[in-house]
Amino acid sequence: PFYNISRDKYPHEMYMMKNHLDKMIICYHNDERNSITNCQLLFQKGFDNIYMLTGGLEDFVNKYTDYCE
Repeated sequence: PFYNISRDKYPHEMYMMKNHLDKMIICYHNDERNSITNCQLLFQKGFDNIYMLTGGLEDFVNKYTDYCE
């Protein structure tokens, strides 16, 4: 959640994946615009392997229903 990222409170797993070339941290939200802020903030905090789910979670669910539960 954004409020955790803005307070430097990350899950332990995120620290373990920070800047590993073989790991991706994917930001997503129902609306893509909300993910942009999180990605920018993480990048400013030194995360280089940040990616955003283009189109948002809702678009992904509509396009790839077989991958969703």
